[in-house]
Amino acid sequence: MLPLMLGVALLVTQAAPPPLKRHMVLYRHPERYAAFPSLYRSATDQLWVSCGWNTTRSHYGKAAGGERGGVSLYSPDGGDTWHQAGKDKGFVSRPDDLAAFKLADGTLLHIWPRMHEVLPMSRKAELEKQGVAVKVWPAGHISASYRVMMRRRRAAAARRSLPEAGKPATARRERRPPGAAKWETTYPTLPRFASIAGFGRGVVLADGTILKPVYGLAQKSDPATRSWVLRSTDGGASWQLVTMAYDRVHSFNEAELLALPDGRILAMVRAQGGKGTGPPPDRGFLWQTESADRGVTWSKPIRTPIWGYPPHLLRTRAGEVLCTYGHRRPPYGIRACFSRDGGRTWDVANEVILRSDALSKGTGRGKGHPSDLGYPKTVQLRDASFFTAYYITLGDGVTHIAATRWSRD
Repeated sequence: MLPLMLGVALLVTQAAPPPLKRHMVLYRHPERYAAFPSLYRSATDQLWVSCGWNTTRSHYGKAAGGERGGVSLYSPDGGDTWHQAGKDKGFVSRPDDLAAFKLADGTLLHIWPRMHEVLPMSRKAELEKQGVAVKVWPAGHISASYRVMMRRRRAAAARRSLPEAGKPATARRERRPPGAAKWETTYPTLPRFASIAGFGRGVVLADGTILKPVYGLAQKSDPATRSWVLRSTDGGASWQLVTMAYDRVHSFNEAELLALPDGRILAMVRAQGGKGTGPPPDRGFLWQTESADRGVTWSKPIRTPIWGYPPHLLRTRAGEVLCTYGHRRPPYGIRACFSRDGGRTWDVANEVILRSDALSKGTGRGKGHPSDLGYPKTVQLRDASFFTAYYITLGDGVTHIAATRWSRD
């Protein structure tokens, strides 16, 4: 019996592959500050990553000055090889429907805040009179985050049937080849606010409701920022601005949404930075709230045991919820946490450390800083492994886009 038992043991050992954790640099330029990657995956494990860069280390983009631009990358094989747009012949453009909200009739829609929009000084008095928060720059211009842009490409059937009622007043028609579907650009009418921003992608529910997380100040005098959702039930013809998290104490801001099979919408919310950072024991933890009525109302935010920010949410093929986030205290890096019950509890005892080497050999010289990292995005590949893209600053001080391919164990 002993040889047979050894054979069984050998088979079990061979069937259990070693844990996977492989880091890769996706885009790095010694003179550029690259941050905030997006990540999209096709059904066949094609990957697309894009990011912005600036020669000035700032989150204000064009308003802060310096040269700026963007980079788009494509991998045909789950991240093993990469091709850069405008540089490599192997680059393939990302399909439009991967990044956009796709409605049942085939309409594609993007909506996002125009963050830190650069404006002439002559607009300052007008915007301040409207209650908009304005930042004055030494170069003689101002910046403000005061409006939301929507781009929509209606499917043929939708173009014939959608009513024009509720169409925003400001629209720009774009040139297109004969017979091609058009993208319409509009600025939806919303309640007044002092500032608005946002990074989370959002969700489209089964009934067509669109939810996009944003955050900002309703009034400049507010003691803390709040998280909202932009909500539309008519294909983007009109929008509501629904408060998701606000308590006058914590700075609720960047959020990620996940629609769950039981009908709940789970929101994981950052509550750190800016006005109203909250009591010291709360700082740095993620908070969560949820909606059971398609985003109309939201539960009172509760603090989770997860320390790190900002968050990204993914429902795995095993039915778990995966949250990935930046870890902006020593040891700096990227981490992940699982929930087996739809976000009701989180397995922080088995937190996954993807990276813990940010600025491990340096002191933050140059453009980098140890806490300037994160904004991860995660997808699950066909072999059940995960691919997480993020930005990070290592010992040489160059902030760049990197990724980790990893397995659960």
